[in-house]
Amino acid sequence: MLFVFTNIFAQPVITLEFPVGAENTGMGESGVSLDNSIYCAFFNPASIASFGKKQNLQFCYSVFNEPLLPAFHLPDLIHSDTTFGIFLNSFIPHLDFGYVHFTNFINFGVNEWTDSLGAVIGQAHSWEVVNANVFAFTFFDALSVGATIKQFNSLLAPGYGPNGQGTAKGTNYDFGIRLHPQFSFKNIITVEPALGIAWQTLGQKSVWYINPAESDPLPRKLLYGMSTTADLLGLFSYTGVFEVDRQDFDVSNSLTDTNNIQYDTSYQARDRTYHEGHKFSITPFYSWYFGYLYGPEGSRIEKTTGSTTTFNYRNLIKTVISITDLFDKNIGKNIVGFENKIIPGFLKLNFYASKSKSTIHSIVPDSQHSPREGQTREDFSWGFSLAGSLESIKKAVSAPKAREAHIVPDNKKPAENVPGPENNIDKKNPDKTDDSQDTNHVE
Repeated sequence: MLFVFTNIFAQPVITLEFPVGAENTGMGESGVSLDNSIYCAFFNPASIASFGKKQNLQFCYSVFNEPLLPAFHLPDLIHSDTTFGIFLNSFIPHLDFGYVHFTNFINFGVNEWTDSLGAVIGQAHSWEVVNANVFAFTFFDALSVGATIKQFNSLLAPGYGPNGQGTAKGTNYDFGIRLHPQFSFKNIITVEPALGIAWQTLGQKSVWYINPAESDPLPRKLLYGMSTTADLLGLFSYTGVFEVDRQDFDVSNSLTDTNNIQYDTSYQARDRTYHEGHKFSITPFYSWYFGYLYGPEGSRIEKTTGSTTTFNYRNLIKTVISITDLFDKNIGKNIVGFENKIIPGFLKLNFYASKSKSTIHSIVPDSQHSPREGQTREDFSWGFSLAGSLESIKKAVSAPKAREAHIVPDNKKPAENVPGPENNIDKKNPDKTDDSQDTNHVE
């Protein structure tokens, strides 16, 4: 396929801001205040540790893909992402840790360039990739902080230019905070309000492809918003989210007056995009969601819908126990007891699998059709957990030693015929003791 790239994007390295995750994009491309999927790492690095804790995971792997601009029928124009994470839940009391690596990739197909007469003088495969390492900590299940190191490599027109440039490389950083306390009402209803904020594309301020003197600015981004999740026994839940994406970028401009005096009129522009999402979960296995993305100054409105099918063994057991405890708490105890007989206490075996798909339904002013209309996003995630918390492992290791400490050797046991209070009991009349030992004896 032949694809001619045109500079229609404000971001010179668009892979830095192309969102991922079918569920997150299906909720209006929101995620800075959420921890619903491993792809929240893209929006806010702080969300990762709490995601691992909620899903009872120590490892997770996920793949995401979407064909871009389906109206143009360009099969080589593809966006994909591969993500994996490692989580240490409660590795010390009240502290969780998460690490995620993701590779965000966009394939543009074959890019070509022409001379002044329109003759093709060169072509090359065009693509961009961002490799990111995300680190996050959660304190007391309520406050999370995280940071991301992003290394990008953009090959829009490799080989183009007098010295064969046409590529750009660099490093950027993200930093995020998320506040997410939980409130439980008699273990029946759980409410979690959350606030999130993330600073993106920090560090390197610009990139250049051909001429260093003609560099393109990398827009700074500030994402902030809030969400609320209400859950009933793990059977039904609702999540509502509203977030803002603020983008700051420099606009270079100059004016020349009638005296040929040039004035620098450069300024910093600011765009805001708004994200709204709603999610309904029915049973621990299925959820349906929709969202809206409102472009700067009403430039576009996109509606998205989608669904997710999930299996999480550990969360399923938790839901069953929560329901049975309403009628008989012994049922839950028997479930835990049966599981402990089969699996040692320090193990917390879990398996997790999730399949999501969402679709863009554009609503553009003046009834115009967007080339993104009908664009689908899909991802599949799986993960597992083996051991429990570090505290549970310590207890399991120390339990045999504690039992051994209470076993008294035979040579240390008291002799049966040695005089003592315990041996002065009249065997024929156990209630009667020796007068010398009975201080309450009355003559």
